[in-house]
Amino acid sequence: MKDNIKEKASRLIAKASFKIKKHSPEILLATGIVASIAGTVVACKATLKVNEVIKEHKENVEKINEGLTNEEYKDIYNENDAKKDLTKAYAITAGKLIRLYAPAIALEAISISCLVGSHTILKKRNVALMTA
Repeated sequence: MKDNIKEKASRLIAKASFKIKKHSPEILLATGIVASIAGTVVACKATLKVNEVIKEHKENVEKINEGLTNEEYKDIYNENDAKKDLTKAYAITAGKLIRLYAPAIALEAISISCLVGSHTILKKRNVALMTA
């Protein structure tokens, strides 16, 4: 009984893997198209949040510039401190922007790799047909 179930399961898996292999270019093409559309949607959603990040960045830069021009802090806060703070502010903003767009970039990379993979498989099959 157990052997019969194992045999049927292995046949089913073999048939499924053959069909998947046979249709892999179409599957990769469809996956690539869906991933591309999803990446575009995710990028558009991320773009809606960019204004908040830029606004926060501008506020931080204004505070740094105010601290540099304020006479009260002249002895404590100098140009070197301001440059370091500006560098940190730009790095933080860049990190936030990267985090916003990272999912979209990943989806687009997956999309491109699926489309290229599909093309490669079809190209190999065509070469095999020509040599036969």
